[in-house]
Amino acid sequence: MIITSLLIALYFYRYKSVNIIKNHFPENTKAVVSINLRQLENKIFWDVLSNPSLYLSSKPKKKSNNDAPKSKKSFNFFKNVTIPKNIQFYSQKEDLDEWYSSIITIKKNINLEQFLIDKGFVQEKSNSNFNVFRKKAIAVIINSNKVILSILPENNTITLKNLFLTKKLVNAKSKIIKKLKSNKNDLLFVSDNEMIKLNFLNGEIDFGGNMNLDFLSSQKNSISPTSTLTFNCNINKESDFIKKAIQAINKTKFTKLAQLNFDTIYKHWNGTMQFNLKEFTTKIDNIKTYEYDDDFNQTEVTSTQKIAIPSFDLSLNTTKNLLPYFKQQNTITDIENKTIFKQIPLIETQIIATDSLLSLFSTTKSKAIKTETLSKLFIQFSAFSYRKYTKGTIYHISNTEKIDYFNFAISKNDNIYGTVKMMGKSRNSFAQLIK
Repeated sequence: MIITSLLIALYFYRYKSVNIIKNHFPENTKAVVSINLRQLENKIFWDVLSNPSLYLSSKPKKKSNNDAPKSKKSFNFFKNVTIPKNIQFYSQKEDLDEWYSSIITIKKNINLEQFLIDKGFVQEKSNSNFNVFRKKAIAVIINSNKVILSILPENNTITLKNLFLTKKLVNAKSKIIKKLKSNKNDLLFVSDNEMIKLNFLNGEIDFGGNMNLDFLSSQKNSISPTSTLTFNCNINKESDFIKKAIQAINKTKFTKLAQLNFDTIYKHWNGTMQFNLKEFTTKIDNIKTYEYDDDFNQTEVTSTQKIAIPSFDLSLNTTKNLLPYFKQQNTITDIENKTIFKQIPLIETQIIATDSLLSLFSTTKSKAIKTETLSKLFIQFSAFSYRKYTKGTIYHISNTEKIDYFNFAISKNDNIYGTVKMMGKSRNSFAQLIK
């Protein structure tokens, strides 16, 4: 009885005690991402108790002759790092492209730097009193037994001098601090006027919130509930975000692949797109090859190949000049009263255009029941159906086995809704992603 009471007390102390958020954010912080590590640990704890066989049945990795011997002085992460109850990342940039974590304490800074070098990090020259190790967009900043993680563009240099000792902090009564103190979510993004929360529930991942997304405009979307994939959006081409994104596109590569000029297509498109992938039809092709023995005697070998043909339709709101441009570039041909778009290989794709709408669709197009909704962005994806249709074909995606269904929407008022349904309905979704 005493042992049981002690275990219960220890559990409540570790997982149910008040989660205090310390204000260590510089006064010009624009946004914060908070991850509740202790809450996620609690979810794994209960999953281990509920499904012990999943964690005990894993086979030990066989040693290979090519495996390099482990260093006797390797860095033990769990032994030497004090894992906090929560970790926050803050950004002081308007475009939120540079993030710094709260301070992580290292019990013993033994071989940490060598550990990072072994993992491919490169030490940078620094004018500050701390060491910086970079690997692409990730940086690890070390000052004695304190560490800060950073996520920033590869060409950005860390210039902040007071990372480990911030003198002027965000006002304790600010909207950011108030939202963080009342936070009970697994993961939370907050700024003064925006918030996104994410929680790992049993059988699903749930997220939602509100953001100012001026690069999107609301529109009427046609949605087919039975589709494998639906993607509808309406971008604001005049927004700075979209202009920067368009500049970053490799237009030369697009032209080489599509044999069409990207800028010309973009000029005639008004930003609205609706894509619907209904299903795949399967075709079995016989392939004849020849084998030869040592005497060069020929033997015919027949094998079969499974080909998945997608049933899809794509609609773009355009000017009336886009179809004539396609004709000018010789990307359209007429076959048996059908106008065929030739730039999509392996799929016979028809094209129809009016003065304001251009539609591309496969000849296996099915008549799906559709409903209309008003939103800025809508995505739905049935991973289960997609795997069923594409198994054994070039379209198959192997790393979606744990996901059943996904949907995501941004309303006309910038409210965000999303759900990821997992295949395991009774297990916690975070635990499913890990094990």
